Amino acid sequence: MSQTITLSATTRTITGKPVKLLRAKGVLPAVMYGFGTDPRNLEIDARVFEKAFESAGESTLVDVSVDGGAPIKALIQDVQQNVMTNRISHVDLRAVNMKEKTTADIPLTLVGEAPVAKGQAVVITKVHESLEVEGLPGDLVSEIIVDLTGLTEIGQTIRVRDLKLPAGLVAQANADDVVVTVAAALTEDQIKAMETAQVGDVSQIEMVEGKKKEGEEGAEEAAAPAAEAKDAKDTKDTKKEGKKDGKKE
Repeated sequence: MSQTITLSATTRTITGKPVKLLRAKGVLPAVMYGFGTDPRNLEIDARVFEKAFESAGESTLVDVSVDGGAPIKALIQDVQQNVMTNRISHVDLRAVNMKEKTTADIPLTLVGEAPVAKGQAVVITKVHESLEVEGLPGDLVSEIIVDLTGLTEIGQTIRVRDLKLPAGLVAQANADDVVVTVAAALTEDQIKAMETAQVGDVSQIEMVEGKKKEGEEGAEEAAAPAAEAKDAKDTKDTKKEGKKDGKKE
């Protein structure tokens, strides 16, 4: 039985722009909604919440006591972070019905040493960071373990059907969806060959763009005297017009 994670919250009366004053004091603004409760604004000690979130994530129940009242079973939802400080700036808490199934995205955690990695360079890729499951709130867990000890050959995969889900949880993804892949690592020669090919492509593009079409140079040389002659004619005509204007005056 996992340890119960508890949070103490108080009703928040400050809303709008002044909320930033709460954050400056180490208070996290929150909202609670969902089963058996009216939407309400709350405030929680930021440091206490961060520790609880590290343990619970968005897929484990927490007991939220508001203003000292009876605990409400809820899931942490929609965690917003400040892009400058990377600190949590706002959170939603969704109260759940313990007798009604719900869905949640549960993080996938790779464990164990893959035998295929012994004695050769390989790349083990986690295709998905989480898995959507359905189950009763009480059956939700903070992570799903992906065992790598069965990977013995390059080209092997771990699919959704291979995962051992906790009792009561059903994956919502296709059973054939790939979760983990194993591939041979690129050699230095392969990497150099790829880099050379890329450089070659770029140089070809530059050559194509810089190359003049056949006959283009001759056309430019022929056009130059014609342009000079035209300029001379225009200058001559201008002088004639100037003389005519002078006679009229």
